[in-house]
Amino acid sequence: MKLTATLACAIVAAVLIACSSTPATPPAPATYADRWQFPATVGKFQRGAVDYTGAGDTRQVTAAYKLNDTTTPIALTITVSRVSAAADQATAEQQFTQDKTAILKAHNVELVPQPSTAGSITSGGREHPGLVAKFTFVEPFNDKTADVDTHAYYFRDGEWAVRYRVMFPSAARPQAEAGVADFLSKLVWPQVQ
Repeated sequence: MKLTATLACAIVAAVLIACSSTPATPPAPATYADRWQFPATVGKFQRGAVDYTGAGDTRQVTAAYKLNDTTTPIALTITVSRVSAAADQATAEQQFTQDKTAILKAHNVELVPQPSTAGSITSGGREHPGLVAKFTFVEPFNDKTADVDTHAYYFRDGEWAVRYRVMFPSAARPQAEAGVADFLSKLVWPQVQ
């Protein structure tokens, strides 16, 4: 009887060891409109929820990413949606103003006129010009109350509007901005068709 119990424990231990050493298959990238890919990992960031909303020409996708680093935690979302190819810079400014207003309302802050600054990112060797706004709020982040930076980005790529929203503790600003720049450069945008 003792031999049988010992043998059973050895078998269970061997199975547990084999299962724990077997690498898990990484999740497949989320895809939007058969061209936008949101990989499970981008640099050191891990993808979380992917939310598809709307239908037809109003459909959009939002993918959440997180850098789980105790010294530099970063929460980042990217939202991609179709826009009219004829939409001009004024339309982009209007949409970006709506994005900034939504951020301020979420923090119970009145809209303070703040000019958007021109910005650009390089992804996959292509430069994308756009608009950037930066805010600092005192709020909970990772179970602590602290100054938190929120950055909003708005880019156009042909018929696509690409918006990023990034949050991180203000105390980690230099490291966080470097991490965000790394993410933005590594998430490759598809070629304009």
